[in-house]
Amino acid sequence: MIRIGKGFLFLLVFMFSSWAYAGQMETVLVPPKGPVQSGQQVTFYLLFTNLSGEAMHIDLPDKLRCRISADGIEQVVSAVPVDSNAVGRTLLPGNGFLKNTYSLELPRDASGYINFTTEAFDTSPAVFMAQAGADMPPPAAGDTTEQAALGEKDLVEKRLDADKANVLRAYTLMPHKPNYILLASNNSSGYNPEPFREQYSDPTIELDDTEAKFQISIKMPLAVGLFEDKMDIFAAYTNRSFWQVYNKDISSPFRETNHEPEAWFQFRNDWEFFGIKNSVNSFGFVHQSNGQGGVLSRSWNRLYANFLLDYKNLVFSIKPWYRIQEDADDDDNPDISDFMGHCEVTGAYKWKDHTFSLMLRNNLESGFEKGTVQGTWSFPLWNYPYLKGYVQWFNGYGESMIDYDQHSNSIGIGFALSDFL
Repeated sequence: MIRIGKGFLFLLVFMFSSWAYAGQMETVLVPPKGPVQSGQQVTFYLLFTNLSGEAMHIDLPDKLRCRISADGIEQVVSAVPVDSNAVGRTLLPGNGFLKNTYSLELPRDASGYINFTTEAFDTSPAVFMAQAGADMPPPAAGDTTEQAALGEKDLVEKRLDADKANVLRAYTLMPHKPNYILLASNNSSGYNPEPFREQYSDPTIELDDTEAKFQISIKMPLAVGLFEDKMDIFAAYTNRSFWQVYNKDISSPFRETNHEPEAWFQFRNDWEFFGIKNSVNSFGFVHQSNGQGGVLSRSWNRLYANFLLDYKNLVFSIKPWYRIQEDADDDDNPDISDFMGHCEVTGAYKWKDHTFSLMLRNNLESGFEKGTVQGTWSFPLWNYPYLKGYVQWFNGYGESMIDYDQHSNSIGIGFALSDFL
């Protein structure tokens, strides 16, 4: 603390240096994975990122004062670094980052949703969930503290708990579908330029087989915890764009952008059979279109259900839908169900920090003539916490709305910001 007797000049210097340091250093508080158990040791992380191009020092304390609050009661507890050498003045290279792990004992009377901050570093508050000791099974032999705190939570439950914690944080947008960018995606089947030639009356338009592709998918709660915490209501928006970034001959345009707003009721469930658990069932409405006019216009509206099943590290999504019919004069794609079918099945498997997924659509229904298969793989990039590597392969119909009736066989590589699991 600055004492008045130290002088006004020193105060100004201190304030300026603190402001300059904060402007160049970003610190992110990553809370314990929840739910955790009250009265037990839990771990959390601090991620330091040097936003400047020059090296700078950070001071890592041997004891970190943390403030936790639950049900309006605030407490101060001390955390210590897991690595006893991760203390003192540390040099962080320009544009570098550091991940430091800390451990603290959670008070026995701290349960429910915990608001969590540190005193030494300027971070946004984090939220996690704690359960009273009697509500969770005792640690099994060989369990680490963090593994034991997680209990027997399956992958879907962990994702739901993470969503539930983020619901309480203001100004937070949660990932819905995977968020990714493919820096290069090559379609060996080629893209059909004819609709663009007709729309723009230009027979010389040619499309590159290699382009960039990205997806941005976010959701937000409309109501949560209804009917004794069994039902939530969400809305989401997904944008999938196809960018002819390498096609300099036509000024690198966006070939196609698909917009997909939706809303759904989500019911938590605990049905289990042969070790397979049905954790979540959803029922909703989705609109999908490409925002175009004339011969390029594509759109459809659907009612859908989505049933999530999981077994250990494997999760399945079974998603049937019903297309809401349009007037014949307004329907730009009356045969879209012939290519997109009426159901989509997706499986995702998590192995360590790798996630593999496989999506099947319209294969049986079309007699394997107009079906679709999509496979993805996300993998860690060393210890970098913000992105994963991402590979996507697509073979079939409906990769985009404009190409719903055109066969694509594309493979791309890039980065993922979020994944299924």
